[in-house]
Amino acid sequence: MAMTVLVCDSVPVVRDGLKSLLSEAPDVTRVSATGNAVECLVTTRKLKPDVLITDLSPEGMDGIDFVHRVIRENAQERDGRPGVVVFASDMTDRVIETLLRAGAITLLEKETGREMFSPR
Repeated sequence: MAMTVLVCDSVPVVRDGLKSLLSEAPDVTRVSATGNAVECLVTTRKLKPDVLITDLSPEGMDGIDFVHRVIRENAQERDGRPGVVVFASDMTDRVIETLLRAGAITLLEKETGREMFSPR
């Protein structure tokens, strides 16, 4: 299954690293990246990615508010896509619960190894 991925991470090395890693995956047809929440919202509307990977501190907006907004704006379209994956380093139980209730499909710690992003 071919998919389009959008990465939104405030740290350039993480953002570029994810983009590079995902570009190598055989089932990913396009990867775009930004660190800015507003730019990401605009790109999401235009690109209509299958998956959005975001951290909790995109430039320009609180991360939890950003996740809520992406999910809310896309809830009625394309079966709720994009699926939102939160990729962050410090998440409390309260934040995890909030993100999952908002509709994030999964949460990954930034310490996650390359194998989590590789095809099985």
